[in-house]
Amino acid sequence: MALKSSNNSFFNKKNYYSSIIFIFFFNFLITAQNETNPWLFFVGTNAVDTFHTGGIGAGDLFEEFSNLDHWNIAPYPSTIGVKKYIDAGFSFGTRFSLNKITSYGEKIASDNYYNVDRVITYNLGKVFNSMSFMPFLEIGGGYVIFDEQGAGYFNLGAGIEYWFGEKKKTAIILESLYKNTGEYLGENQIVDTAEHFVLVKTSEGYAPAVLTMTSSNLGVSRKWNTLLKMKRLNVKGQTVEAPSFLYKFKLSTVEAENDLGNWHKYKIEEAGQVDSKDIFKEGEKLADSVTTGKVKASEPVDTD
Repeated sequence: MALKSSNNSFFNKKNYYSSIIFIFFFNFLITAQNETNPWLFFVGTNAVDTFHTGGIGAGDLFEEFSNLDHWNIAPYPSTIGVKKYIDAGFSFGTRFSLNKITSYGEKIASDNYYNVDRVITYNLGKVFNSMSFMPFLEIGGGYVIFDEQGAGYFNLGAGIEYWFGEKKKTAIILESLYKNTGEYLGENQIVDTAEHFVLVKTSEGYAPAVLTMTSSNLGVSRKWNTLLKMKRLNVKGQTVEAPSFLYKFKLSTVEAENDLGNWHKYKIEEAGQVDSKDIFKEGEKLADSVTTGKVKASEPVDTD
């Protein structure tokens, strides 16, 4: 039986998220780069997105990838760098970026962001036989700081350069970059958690419980809440929102996967309305206790 739900963020030493982020660069290249002119200088802006990474945020890898609401876009020149052409399409360079993080996925934040990259770039212009549109691949590593927490990372990226003008001396570049720290950003991390207060059917009847959902299960939680809010009843000729404790649901798990691996997530299925007046009253009593604050979910206990 579904009752009440809430969303909380708390600090917990036992719950870590590996920092996996996507960076989008829009750069204006101010000098060309080739064997004759090996140095390239550029300035631009960046956007940081953590939602669809399976790490900080609430989405699976690449979920809502193009949703600009999750992008932390710097409205000012925020990236500067230099690269040197080596040979056979390869360049080696350094890039510095800063930004202001206002959200981690759907969680509001206000953190300063800084990072420095060391990158190796392979230009595919010769492969595509083009002097204007030049796709490229990038690999490297660096150091990132979110507010006061920092960590090293490796990155993988891809983008395209568009060179214009008669002498092809200037270009615009668009790049997407994947960063993974491979470690934890600090000892304590904020974990976004959805809590559903429920009555669980047991061999002895129904018992109150708290169902917590984090990470990819937050999407399941949102869909469950939406489903409950859509339930309506006709009361004396008026359509009203149905109480959540009027309905039963079956909870199970299903396997999910992405490029990072396999795991199990919750699956919620409707099982009709509560058919016992006593159980309905018990659900109503628990829902009232949650609403008035008499019943609360406790934070996880650190057993160290």
